[in-house]
Amino acid sequence: MGKASKKKSQRRAGIGPSRAEIELQRMSRRMAGRPAAGTATPVPATVPQWAEDSLGDHFFTAKYITDAAQAPPLGGAVLPEPRAMISDQAYWEAASNVLIRAIVLDGVPVSDPAVGAVIDALAPLGLSPDLTGAAAGRALICAVAHDYLFGVPEDTEFLDRLDGDSSTAGNALETLIVAKVLAPDEALLAGLAMLSMLAGLCRTSATSVLGPQP
Repeated sequence: MGKASKKKSQRRAGIGPSRAEIELQRMSRRMAGRPAAGTATPVPATVPQWAEDSLGDHFFTAKYITDAAQAPPLGGAVLPEPRAMISDQAYWEAASNVLIRAIVLDGVPVSDPAVGAVIDALAPLGLSPDLTGAAAGRALICAVAHDYLFGVPEDTEFLDRLDGDSSTAGNALETLIVAKVLAPDEALLAGLAMLSMLAGLCRTSATSVLGPQP
């Protein structure tokens, strides 16, 4: 069986990367300044290792973090024309991974001009003054509640108070937009800022941000 046929059969059997993943890898190589048809890939970022089942372990082993580690570094990323970025989903995802790698793994601040340059290609800059820490915290807590069941009655009562009108969603940014705290075109920058904050909280082998640090 030829090499190409073997890869196709693996994809059909659920083995190996999907077509979407292959396209994302191709766009990542292009953004790294390498020919799209080449085999070279960007040098991955180092993903920090933490104790099993700790905050750091859960956060940094999430697929969106490990995928972003494979993206090119922000400083060397070659951006296509804005129209191409917006019209091609794979470019959009590749650019998002570049930003996540920069913020979470390479320590680039959200205020860095290079971050703004990528965001400019995807969405306008600027955040609403209504986006307070309390509003962001409520949205994040309620997003978790949509994915996890809480068995302690006090926890359930607390969550009911936070979401009395059942207006929150499993996506914190969607909750903030529905509450008119955040405009849709502000979501990218706000998401990066919140991701940077969460990454800082999760750089630990502790099992809770409220517990003692090891």
